[in-house]
Amino acid sequence: MINVEFAIDKTDHFLCISDSEYEVVVPKDELSWASHVEFSKYDGIKSDVLIYRIVKEDGLILGSIKRHLKNPWTNINSIYPRGSIVKAEVQHVNEYGVYFILPNGLNGFLRKENILVSQTNEKMIKGNQIDVVIEKVLASKNRIYLSLPS
Repeated sequence: MINVEFAIDKTDHFLCISDSEYEVVVPKDELSWASHVEFSKYDGIKSDVLIYRIVKEDGLILGSIKRHLKNPWTNINSIYPRGSIVKAEVQHVNEYGVYFILPNGLNGFLRKENILVSQTNEKMIKGNQIDVVIEKVLASKNRIYLSLPS
């Protein structure tokens, strides 16, 4: 385990600059247990990174943040029981619905069929905090579906 400061690369991975002279690449899917990760939130932060592979012929060192963290999906139903209400942050709105960041950093999805037009215009703006209901958890697919409180 090493501690590195992140510098964003313009490709689909991060370059981590450690205190030594090594560059460690952390692929996007190794940053977090969440399915949708915003690169900008990692720029300039320091974090422990677990080295999980060294490709000698390419001089490539691969690291992971999530591999040294406890996997929240193993007990997700006790963290977010069906019907519980949590405050979540709007992360992304698209034609299919709204992605939220839940309190533990995982993502939840609210389908557009479960949103009234007035709610979309008023509340569904990136960064807004909204109460959501845990509708369904599919731990095997790392998915959490949400609805809005009545």
